[in-house]
Amino acid sequence: MGTPVGIVNACTKMQFICSCLVILIAPQISGVRFRWSYGNSHGNQESTQNSIGSRGGGAFWQEDVFNTWVFGGQGIYNGKSALKNDLWKYNVIKREWTLEHPGSEKSDVSSKDQRVPAARRLASMCGVPNVLIVLFGGMNKDKQVFGDTWIFTFKEKKWLPLAEMLKKLRNESVVDSPNPRADAVLWCMQTKMMIYGGISENSALLDDMWEYSLVDLTWRQEKLSAELHREGIIPPSISYPGGRSGAAAWVGHNEQLYLFAGNSQNENKIDSHHNSGFSTDLWNFNCKKNTWEKLMGESKCLPGYYGQKGKANKKSIPGCRRGAISWTDSEGHLWMFGGEGASSESKSISSELPDVILNDLWYFDLDYKMWSWMGGTNMGSDPGSYGSANNEFENGKYPSCRTDAISFHTWNELYVVGGIGHDSNKAFSLLDDVWGIDVHSDVNYRNSAWPSSVFWWLFLFLSLLAVMVVTFSFARRGQREKKKYNVEYSVLQGEAE
Repeated sequence: MGTPVGIVNACTKMQFICSCLVILIAPQISGVRFRWSYGNSHGNQESTQNSIGSRGGGAFWQEDVFNTWVFGGQGIYNGKSALKNDLWKYNVIKREWTLEHPGSEKSDVSSKDQRVPAARRLASMCGVPNVLIVLFGGMNKDKQVFGDTWIFTFKEKKWLPLAEMLKKLRNESVVDSPNPRADAVLWCMQTKMMIYGGISENSALLDDMWEYSLVDLTWRQEKLSAELHREGIIPPSISYPGGRSGAAAWVGHNEQLYLFAGNSQNENKIDSHHNSGFSTDLWNFNCKKNTWEKLMGESKCLPGYYGQKGKANKKSIPGCRRGAISWTDSEGHLWMFGGEGASSESKSISSELPDVILNDLWYFDLDYKMWSWMGGTNMGSDPGSYGSANNEFENGKYPSCRTDAISFHTWNELYVVGGIGHDSNKAFSLLDDVWGIDVHSDVNYRNSAWPSSVFWWLFLFLSLLAVMVVTFSFARRGQREKKKYNVEYSVLQGEAE
């Protein structure tokens, strides 16, 4: 006798449900695609009336899902590399740049107009949509760092030093502000800008944390940072990232801040490009509790362990680096691209030889606490694969290696803009290309994480219980039908076959 149809259906349903559970639970993602959206595949492009040109180390802020602002950085002026202090806006829908403020008439010099920030790189920037932009710190061509705060107002399209802005608004003066610094870790939030560490006036690494209110336009040292530095020495019992610069940073859900890697060695100067002082540790700062927690990694330079592309692995971890760009996706998980540091090879780590520039794309799932290598290559100094500039997603396309680039996102498409690295001809140069990264299907469907592992186990248990009930029910029903009719899949007499 054959198997009752009810049991067949139940078993089929069980296999389907179990397969769905495996797909949902396993932290596996695939299908990331790149597109070359705008710009030139050759480096060292000068600015034009409608293009920012090649740019690296510029300060940037994403105003909304369509517009991103960029200030200064290292660009090309009269065929040579120079620091700039111009202000640009990029519209991702129109794919066009707009010069909002020209800065100084000449680049690479301090402005004679005291109401224009001097040319600089590695500054911090944030803002309030349709209202203002705030700019802090940075480094000039002589490696001197700034401690000034500037405000750009959308209505007047003018820069003002913070002191003048406060006097104008409330007849107040600046009470407190951070020490001068560049290459600080930056988090831009809705009501505040937070910075951590950076490079000080004597080229040492800082480890203090500051908050700039976008509501009342004032600085204050973060509570835990103020308490620790008031004592002069941070106790070993306190979990704390220590001095560093150039770390990748993310703003997560529920006021959770994250930072990864960066330079953590004082002797390692910004332009020496030695990665032996870079780290591979991932940290979380809880704004509500004012506490730091080290999630994983080491405070030393290690090569990356890449594993299989698109699959999470407990061993997987990006190599040490600084200057990477980052995004937080709609589920609150972390994405990171490029930077300068170490590839998958141990020989890429050195205190004497220059580091390698990277073009790897990484994803960190906060629920499973695992990294996944998602795209790009696991080797340094790669020229990328540009293909044609048709703004289409194509398999095989990916950006060249770069550091100190610009990033923004639209819904679940991530963007990489410019940076310092290798162009399509393998020439080390400043870049001006714009790349889109499609992660929509990965984030919203294949890898939507549930709030907690407890919920997952409860969901799994109830699902399996439901499968068992359905199986038993159909089996009993099949037995009753078999006993009553003693037929299976038979055609009744008189019916057409």
